[in-house]
Amino acid sequence: MRRRFLALLRLLWLAGALGSAQTVSAQTVSGQTDIRVLLGEAPSVTVSMAGAHRGALEDGRSFETAFGLDWPLRAEGDLLVLDGAPIGRSLTLEPREGFVTWAGEQYRGKVRLVAASDWVLVLNVLDLEDYLRGVVPAEMAALWPLEALRAQAVAARSYVLATRRPE
Repeated sequence: MRRRFLALLRLLWLAGALGSAQTVSAQTVSGQTDIRVLLGEAPSVTVSMAGAHRGALEDGRSFETAFGLDWPLRAEGDLLVLDGAPIGRSLTLEPREGFVTWAGEQYRGKVRLVAASDWVLVLNVLDLEDYLRGVVPAEMAALWPLEALRAQAVAARSYVLATRRPE
């Protein structure tokens, strides 16, 4: 058992050492590149914003509010509908601080809602480093050695950057 653990640590250390050049590149990219994660899809959704937030439609119209609001949306074809009125194909909501809530879970960053063939796609849009803050603890226990956690961050960052698709 101990031998396997040491072998795993060596492997993770090697992955971290080999990925260190990638890390610098990822840090440069992260300030300019948003990561999009599909959270789910449904005919209708409700996204909650606990406090002040801003939003933007794909046609360039935007707004800002100091109030927390629930956003009940449904899709009709390729249009989002809010309170019975079509508002366009997509809506992006971003909290001034805190999290976005959807389906009982909180998410960092923004949420983009896109209508596609009578379905609302819920996308979490966030900076690469914020993504890693959420994904690494979900994949590994905090009790693991620091170098193992660093290696996991390198692996997760590399995977995201290698599989990223253009908008």
